[in-house]
Amino acid sequence: MSDAETGSVSAEDTSPSSTEEGTPVDLHEVPRPFAEEPKTVSGEGCGKLALLGCGGLILLFGIAMVLFALNVQDVMVWIMNRFEAQIEQSLPEDLPPEERERLHAAFDAFEDAVAEGRVDQASLTQLQGKIMEMSEDAGTGLTREQVRELTVALEEAAGVERHGPEEGIPPPSDEASDES
Repeated sequence: MSDAETGSVSAEDTSPSSTEEGTPVDLHEVPRPFAEEPKTVSGEGCGKLALLGCGGLILLFGIAMVLFALNVQDVMVWIMNRFEAQIEQSLPEDLPPEERERLHAAFDAFEDAVAEGRVDQASLTQLQGKIMEMSEDAGTGLTREQVRELTVALEEAAGVERHGPEEGIPPPSDEASDES
């Protein structure tokens, strides 16, 4: 049986390999993965360019944040005007004109409160939650109850005082005081 059939390696196969031209290559002369001594890096690299580029972006971002902070009231008014336009398109057909006017007045009062900086943070958080609920339903149309809830949330955020329960809005329940 020959070596090829048994799969064994003969002594002739362990000799240095040869290239295609027939010159032998010594396998013990293979370069090592790490140099004996570290190589010195020539040139400056991209450190300065990266510093300038990243520094410039950070500077632009900082300027944008300052401008946003100075104009946050204008941005909020703009967002609320867009939201009001979206809500106007999805109001129910059977909504009485008085409730439409009250909703519009609530948006105006909220805009004035934002411009004057007198919006209560707690009621603003509640308004944001209500707006998130409404934005999901605005495409399919709102109910009269949703319009009333939004109107009340806008009035509370704007600090509009209501005198007694409004028409169609049930008075606040006393369940919370009964549980105490």
